[in-house]
This record gives sequence, C-alpha cells and structure tokens, in this order.
Amino acid sequence: MTALIPNLTEDIESSAILSLSVADSVHDRMKPLSRLLILGNDARTVLPIARSLGRLGLELHLNWSDNNPLLKCSRFILKCHSDALDAQQPAETLKRLLACIEKYSIEAILPTSDAACIFLQQSRSKIPQHLLLGMSDAAACDVVFNKKLTAQLARSLNIAVPAQQIVSTPQELVLLKNQFPGKVALKPLYSSNGNRRKQFASLFPDLKSCQENWPRDHIGPLQLQEYFEGEAQGVVFMASEGTLILAMQHRRLHETSGHGSTYRESIPLNPELVGATKKMLKELKYTGVGMCEFRVNPENGEWVLLEINGRFWGSLPLAINAGLDFPYYYWQLLTGNKPDVPEVYRHGVRCRNLRQDLRWMWRQFVGNQSDPYGTNGWKMNSISRFELFTHAFRLLTFQDHLDYYSRDDLRPFLQEIKAVLSAPIRRWKKSSSSS
Repeated sequence: MTALIPNLTEDIESSAILSLSVADSVHDRMKPLSRLLILGNDARTVLPIARSLGRLGLELHLNWSDNNPLLKCSRFILKCHSDALDAQQPAETLKRLLACIEKYSIEAILPTSDAACIFLQQSRSKIPQHLLLGMSDAAACDVVFNKKLTAQLARSLNIAVPAQQIVSTPQELVLLKNQFPGKVALKPLYSSNGNRRKQFASLFPDLKSCQENWPRDHIGPLQLQEYFEGEAQGVVFMASEGTLILAMQHRRLHETSGHGSTYRESIPLNPELVGATKKMLKELKYTGVGMCEFRVNPENGEWVLLEINGRFWGSLPLAINAGLDFPYYYWQLLTGNKPDVPEVYRHGVRCRNLRQDLRWMWRQFVGNQSDPYGTNGWKMNSISRFELFTHAFRLLTFQDHLDYYSRDDLRPFLQEIKAVLSAPIRRWKKSSSSS
C-alpha cells in the first residue's frame, strides 16, 4: 500500500532548495564532490547512509566508529579510521580530525550521532570553510540538541508538550509532588555528554521512586517530565531553510525507554503532527534532516511533542525500505541540487533490528521488562501474548525487513547473525565462570 505525501513543496522556490551560495553551487557543478567523511558508531544510521551514497560512487571514510565490527566489514566504506571522539580533550580530538581530513582530501563531513553533532557544533568556527558540513546552522542546532530550548520553542508556537521542570537535585522533587502526581521521566538535557556515551532517559512510577533512584553519577541539571500515556510515533523529515520538503511517519511497535525502538512500522502522515513539525522547522529556518518525536493517545487522538533529533535517526532503514532514500535526497540538497523526492511512500512496511528485537521479545515472553544489568534505557512497552506471537511469526516467515540486511552488502548482516548465534554461548560461559 502507499500513502500520498502531502504537497509539502508547494511554496518552495528554487532558491530555497539550494542551501549553498551561488558560487559554491557553480563550483559543485564544475567539480562534483566525491570524498565524504561519516562520523558515528551506530550501524542503524551509518550503514544505510554508506550504502545509499556508496552506490553513487562516492569515496566514503568513517571515523569515531568505536571500531564497530558491522561497519568495518561494509564494502561501501573505503576506510574506517580509528580515532576516538574525546570531548574532554577537544583540541586534540579536533586536531586528529582535521589531520584525517587533510590527509585524505575529504570534501564533506556528515555527523550521524548526537555526540558528533554536538562536538562539531562547538568546533564549528575552527572547521575549514571549504568543507561541506552536513548539519543545520548553529542557531538551529543550539535548540534541537537542547530539550529545554526545544520545549520552549514548542510552547511559543502553541505545540503541546508534557508538563516538565528542570531539576538538579533529588531534594527539589519534594516541592513538585502536586505538579507531577503520576509516572514521570527523568532525562538529560542533552542525549549525549559530548563523548561517545549516550545518556538515557529513566521512567519511574512516581516522584518518590524517582527520588530514591536518582542517578548519582550525573552532573548538571535534568529534565523532569510528566509521562504521557500513548504510542510513540515519529515524523522524519528533510527541510531547506525552514521549508519542509519531505516527511514520513512511523510508529514504534517494540519500544525501549532510552534505546529507541527495535521494531517499527510506517504509517500515513498525521496532518496535525506534520503541521507542528512544519511550524518548528519554519521558526528555526532549519536545513537538513531530522525527526520530531511524539506520543499519541490512540483512544482520543491527543498528542504531545517529546523532542527533536537534529540528525539521521535510528529507524532510517525503515524509511528506505518504505521507498524514501533520505541519504540520497539529502546529498542532493547539500550539493546544491534539487532533491528528486518521490510523491508517495509505502505504509504498513515493518522493519526490525534483529539482534535487539530478539532480546526485546525474549524479555517480553519471560516477563522481564527491565534491564537485568542495571543500566537505564531498557524498560519496554507491553504487548499481549497474541501480538508477541504474531510479531514472532512475521519474523519467522520473512514478512519484515531487517535493519542490516542488503543483498549487495551482506557482510554486516552475516556479522549480526554471528553475534546472535554466539550470544547464548557467551551468556553460558559468563554464568559458568561466576558460579
């Protein structure tokens, strides 16, 4: 089935499509860019980007990848560099990055993680002007990577957000019990601390539980947010100078509180959610790709905005399998060409992260919906046993797409299968050594 994409480009002038200066555009047409450095370690985003742009014949380099084995074996990545992103030593990190860029004559940089985007945002003035940087301008980035500023922007545009408060100590929660009587989420203002480590949200049944389980190792203010009952949905987009060019919507079928989703489905666009997305992008004069995260109550249709991801998102493989090759369209936009976006995308398409979704379904089956290792981010949504078996049946009968599978780049998928098959052996060895 297909869902018509609304006429998002009806008010786009040709000048709005081109985010580069006229001189840069002319230069690009005379000498097309061919060497791209991708920054990030999440195979869910890096692999589809590398495959899409690699098929165009671009020379792709990868850095800040934590030596991810799935990324190292992709045939589309020419070279995986071994530098590490260390925000505690920004001068040295930037020095190594610029040395890599100079040595390999890199012409464009595409950050794919919050940590990479935040570091480049902070180092933007020191990045050579001739490099094409695949992220929005400084003012927009300041907002989309800060949950407090995102919420302020939404409220100024009359976009619904959950009740929230910035807190720094657990003692402050005592004064907020009337404002937050039910479930709450505790989130860092930034989803990355600037290094590779991602910071996760935590869910609590009430403020008392939140106070008792306050993250002692976290420094700085946190966002206390009322939990909104509903389904997690995302509107993924590409925009140029505040004008929405392309959008797609999906819902999370298997969700975790901090790691995104392991299983999702493309659905038709909700005009209200698209309208809210367009308002924010216009106010930010946003150029680039990203995702607006919402929670939608399916019973009454009410919804709230949770946050904006100002980068490629973890469920990017779903968008591509639904017919929208966002990396290709974004590359066209970056290089001064009018994006060749389609008029439709398929809805009802499902895509899963195989290894993580097997983990999710097993925990759902045995009734363990929290992380046994004590880390945040793996509290899951609940589904019925019938739904669980239906989802498992779809996997066994090859009805769904898989994040890492690609017929012309099989080695990452085979690496994932190897990890899936070896996981029980590793757990058995670990339990045997501890007993």
